Amino acid sequence: MEAEPLTRLRAWATSLSPIDRYVQAGRSVLAAAQICNLVFITDDVAFTAAERPAGPCASNWLSIWCADMSVTGGTGLARALSLITLAAVMLGFKARLTCIPHFVVTLSIALAFTVNTGGERVATIVTALLIPICLSDDRSWAWAAAPHPRPARREDGAAAAAILTIRIQLAVVYIVASLTKVVTPGWGTGGWIQSVLLDPTFGMPSMILTPLLPLVENHLVMTFIEVGVVAAELIIAAGICGNRRMRLLALMLGLALHSSIGVLMGLPAFSLAMLGSLLVACAGSRQDTRSRVAASQLMSAEEAQ
Repeated sequence: MEAEPLTRLRAWATSLSPIDRYVQAGRSVLAAAQICNLVFITDDVAFTAAERPAGPCASNWLSIWCADMSVTGGTGLARALSLITLAAVMLGFKARLTCIPHFVVTLSIALAFTVNTGGERVATIVTALLIPICLSDDRSWAWAAAPHPRPARREDGAAAAAILTIRIQLAVVYIVASLTKVVTPGWGTGGWIQSVLLDPTFGMPSMILTPLLPLVENHLVMTFIEVGVVAAELIIAAGICGNRRMRLLALMLGLALHSSIGVLMGLPAFSLAMLGSLLVACAGSRQDTRSRVAASQLMSAEEAQ
């Protein structure tokens, strides 16, 4: 029989159950981010010749968009297949079968689209790490309630490692984002946020800006927001790697932060990609740890025989 510390380590890993509604919620939001790209970004914007004179597929032949262009000369088939795949992901249909196509669609958009919405890389990495998580989910519908208690499985270790990797990578993203702001000259004086909100391209829509203009022009309010953004990002980074309550706090702060970015700056795809990643990072119920310790001990005993 395995030594007690190794048994408990296995139990801890398998207690991070991948059969968690946070996983499916995160997958759905990540799929919604890509649907935003497909719905709101037309081909003439997505494949800008000025950005890639040799064409969007010159160095990104792995993209299904490029394959469609090579075969049919258009992008209609790739767009239709992508939308069908993303719809299946949002509905929670057979996560084990849709996880790899979800990654392929996300990667294809990141490779082929010349326009950058800010969340492509994060979404691509997280959907790749979702593969070992979803492969351990054999349910027909991922929104269905998980069996309780769920017996420990060997593949849960890979899923737990993927969840922990997502948490660590997101923590690094938020730490870097906050430190970059801190060392930026002039950050914390209100000018940066004010200039972004007033920007004609990425700023607030006029229907929102008009009633809020007195607040936007108030440097004290803008300074408070700049300091608050840095504080929120640091709290999110710490909370992601904490216990369940800390992760929920990080999720709530992330919801407030990225919802504001999505609405005020017109970046829905970026905001949804980050929120979806945060939801996946919150996955991993450990409520049935004791029963799974016993299950791991039984597995160890069977292997020793």
